[in-house]
Amino acid sequence: MILYVGGEAVAGTRTNRIESKAELIQRSSPNTATAKEFVAGDTEWSASAGFLVTLTPVFLTLLQVGNTFDVVFGATGQTSSTKSGLKGQAILQQCTIDANVDGLITGTFVFKGTGALTAQ
Repeated sequence: MILYVGGEAVAGTRTNRIESKAELIQRSSPNTATAKEFVAGDTEWSASAGFLVTLTPVFLTLLQVGNTFDVVFGATGQTSSTKSGLKGQAILQQCTIDANVDGLITGTFVFKGTGALTAQ
């Protein structure tokens, strides 16, 4: 996963997970049907990611929960004009930073998708 702010890649992940789901609406009648039938309703998605933290000014925007980011799930090494994969916008819901003496600074971030997650 790569995060973009204003078309500029902010960070790539070391671990990531994406979840999507659809609300199911029962359309069969409990009185007349022998088997339940469903149709898809609203969909939603969320993602969590682990980063190696580098304290650059652009990366520091990741520490502010509530910010919205353009998110692309795809191969690394892409530029904003060649990015491909799944894309969408997501709001940073939660952020956790871990730092050890003489160790790497790592962060775990949880995003809630806003709108559709689409193929690019």
